[in-house]
Amino acid sequence: MEKLSRLPARRERPVRDALESASWWRRASADEQRLAADYLEGFNAAPIDRASVKAIVQQMRAAEQIDGDRIARLPRGYDAVPRRLARGLRVELGAACGKSAGRVPRCRR
Repeated sequence: MEKLSRLPARRERPVRDALESASWWRRASADEQRLAADYLEGFNAAPIDRASVKAIVQQMRAAEQIDGDRIARLPRGYDAVPRRLARGLRVELGAACGKSAGRVPRCRR
């Protein structure tokens, strides 16, 4: 991770270009280069030939400043989030809903 935050990112370009730069090749082994590409593509959910190296490096540096890699846990579990959001909603199973452009869907039972 430490090496990733030092990817050459002075100018806007795809991550793949930065990973193929001479300065990166001198600092990282072949395994590190492959792992870096896999991690960046997977974690950022973007192909490395389209993802911005400048944006990713900025995000990584910001995360380092706030302990962004610290693991957190919700005391009541993650299912508490949708339960809280659903409070006050009425769920009607088996209702048929129609779709109309620009309007709220109409449902009937």
